[in-house]
Amino acid sequence: TCKAHDVNPRVYLNDVIAQMPYHKKATQEELLNLLPHKWKLKHPECVLTKQKEESSN
Repeated sequence: TCKAHDVNPRVYLNDVIAQMPYHKKATQEELLNLLPHKWKLKHPECVLTKQKEESSN
């Protein structure tokens, strides 16, 4: 899902896992904001570009 939305999966998972303890009583909307396509709106620095992807292969 991260790759489909051009999100760096390592950074995404590290951030979401770090936030988990703070979402014990989260609403559905708060949990939906943790999905990659919404998460990347708050973290534009983690969006993958084709050049970055090609250089890492």
